[in-house]
Amino acid sequence: MAKFDNYKNYLSWKEKGDKFCTDLFQLFPKVSTPNSLPSDVFTSRRDFTREVLSKKLCQAFQIVYSQSEFTDFLLAEAQTLKDELIKAQRTIISLQDEVKSAAGKQITEIREEVTSSVNELKSYSAALSKDLESQDRKTTTVTVDTIRTALKEVVSEEDRSKNIVIFGLPEKSGENTCVEVGDVFQELGESPNKFEAVRIGTKKSGKKHRPVKVSLADSSFVFQILRKAKNLRSSEKHHTVFISPDLTPQQRADHRELVSELKSRREGDKSKRFFIKAGAIMSADRER
Repeated sequence: MAKFDNYKNYLSWKEKGDKFCTDLFQLFPKVSTPNSLPSDVFTSRRDFTREVLSKKLCQAFQIVYSQSEFTDFLLAEAQTLKDELIKAQRTIISLQDEVKSAAGKQITEIREEVTSSVNELKSYSAALSKDLESQDRKTTTVTVDTIRTALKEVVSEEDRSKNIVIFGLPEKSGENTCVEVGDVFQELGESPNKFEAVRIGTKKSGKKHRPVKVSLADSSFVFQILRKAKNLRSSEKHHTVFISPDLTPQQRADHRELVSELKSRREGDKSKRFFIKAGAIMSADRER
């Protein structure tokens, strides 16, 4: 606020100074600049009485003094800004030093951590090699095959998250399986941009319709389709169609056991409604 008041006061006195000079030049048309003003300009005119000259001199003194004050104020402000700039530069230099120090410390810690991990891996590798050498070749082969199988299961698990399996879809001679599956998706209100569909297993006469394995581009489509799959029960064309996730052999075995237990519970207790949810059998009282 003080800075603003000083500046406001300066503008007021500047306006007065401009008016003072304008009036003076009007009295002396031949004078173009203050430097060209002769020293006896005021005494040469009789209308400039002692009172008028005194008034003009006081005005000039006030204007000059206010200009001097504002000049001092500007010099002080310039010095303050200079000090603040120097302080900011020192702060920046200090922060740069801190960043360099922190980065160096972090790099050192990472190197130590990596070195430690590498040494641990080397120790583990040496111990594993020694252990394998102590076993016969057959046991070693089985161990490697087991590891390969486990790796394949881990990799295929991600692929399975983008698959579904459709059961009960009528199989026609010379069919276009993708068209048939697309018809099911359309009834569910879903239209994946790209998918592949293929019948699973070998076709045999007199057997049920083979399941269809469908691979989609994104697991989000799988979630939406599975969420709406129950709506097919009320479908006139696809009420026999059932859609499930693409399960591993172990998961399918577990699910069969779960379904078998579900049937037993339904037969044993007709007063409740049994169903599978989140991999477990749940029950609820039937509405009367």
